[in-house]
Order: sequence, then structure tokens, then C-alpha cells
Amino acid sequence: MTHHHSSHGLATLLDRDARVLSEFLTEVTTWFREVTGAQPRPRIADIGAGTGSGTVALARAFPGSRVTAIDRTPDMLTRVRDRARDTDVAAAVDTLLADVNAGWPLAEPIDAAWASASLHEMTDPGRVLSEIRAGLRPGGVLAVIEMNEPPRFLPRELGLGEPGFEDRLRLAAARARRGPNAHPDWTDLLAEAGLDQVATRVFNITVPGGPENPAVAELAELYFAQIAGGARPGLSAEDAAVLDLLLAPEGPHALSNRTDLEFRGPRTAWVVRRPVA
Repeated sequence: MTHHHSSHGLATLLDRDARVLSEFLTEVTTWFREVTGAQPRPRIADIGAGTGSGTVALARAFPGSRVTAIDRTPDMLTRVRDRARDTDVAAAVDTLLADVNAGWPLAEPIDAAWASASLHEMTDPGRVLSEIRAGLRPGGVLAVIEMNEPPRFLPRELGLGEPGFEDRLRLAAARARRGPNAHPDWTDLLAEAGLDQVATRVFNITVPGGPENPAVAELAELYFAQIAGGARPGLSAEDAAVLDLLLAPEGPHALSNRTDLEFRGPRTAWVVRRPVA
């Protein structure tokens, strides 16, 4: 996620994202466990834990492990602890207030690390990856998860304006550099850090919205509100009016009232290992 959010605004966005992607989090953490073998992972670090959705998913996927959620924002870590308590994994979760940009914060070796939508926020990802490698036990594993592109929510035909509104909104946001960061392919940098590839997988995520899953509309509202300010100057008058109707609190075209929303957003997972020798 980009840095221009307030802490509260980012936390709300992350919480909505976690609700929409709960099945994906279970799937990807289970896959992480399966592709890295059956051996125990007593100590796991969640790097840039945010509000703790990944922390909780890791605690469930690796029973018997201790997961340390690392984040630089106290409010985020409060939310991690609340989420862990509310999901009955508090006994398996620790929190650590630290900025990984300033150096690797854990003194004891870890058995696994997890960096979901956080590595692209590092000022020097190559250095951070080298420090994670040094912090892993030989044979320890790391999972890096990134969005391939910003999410999509709308059908091409909205019933108002010209078809393809979301494409034009995304383009205007990208030109204003106000949307989510562009995420690189981490394959080469992971190898340069001395980490051996275990597996790579693209998860093509689709989550229907509508009355049965209002979290999709809530996430869409937050996402469009996030990019609206930067994108608006690049929109036509007609598209700007469509955006206003979508973000309106009421009305037949308001995101909260639409039944045709659907979260679509591929994410790539890389799993790598520190060599044993």
C-alpha cells in the first residue's frame, strides 16, 4: 500500500481487504506450509504485519509455531493483538514495534518469514532481503506476496456513462501516481540475496460481492476514495460525474447499493529458502 494514507485510513483499508481475501489468506498460507515441507517452524516473523490478517493465518497454518508480527506503527500492532485475541490465536502471537528499513530487529534466528504487500515499501529491498536471509536459520524459508496489479471491482458496462470506466480511472490514477505502488518481479532480487527458489505461484482471486458479501462494496468504496483525488483531474467531466455517483452514500449507482461488484486481483507468491550449506 502507498504511504499517503493516514494510519487509521490504512488500517481500515487493510481490515476490509482481509475480510474480502480471507479464503485467499487461508489458501496461500496453507500452500506455503505444504511447499516448504512438513518440518516444524517454531519461530515465524510477519514482516510489515499491518492489522494482522497474515499473522493470524500463519498461526493457523503452522500450529505450534510462535508468530512475531513486526510493524512500525503502534496502532497496527494494537489491532494485531486484538485480531489474535478475537480469533483465539493470541497465545501463538507476539508483536514487535520496529521499522525493518532501519535494520533487522530480531536477535534470535527464525525458521520462516512472511512479507505480504510490504517488501515494496522498503527503501532498499535488496538489503532487507539480505538481512532476512541472515536472520533465517539454514533451511529457513521466506514467502513474499505482492499484487500483480491494482484490484478491479466493476463490470465494463455500468448502466451509466461510457463502457470501460474503471480502465480510465485506473489509468488516470496511475498517471497521477496516487494508486497502489507498482510491484516488481522479485525473482532476481531474491536470488541475488542468496535465497534459493522453492516455488512461485500466481493466485487469480475472484470474490463476488452483492448483499451476501458487503465487504467487497466496502473495500471498493475505500479504494476508489483513495485514488479519487489524484485521478479526478485526469478524468473527463462525464467520468468525474460517474465517480461521484459511485461514491455517493445513496442512490441506485452507489457502490454500496450495486449488486454487480466483484473483487478481481491476481497476486503472486514467491517462496524461497536459505541454503543449508
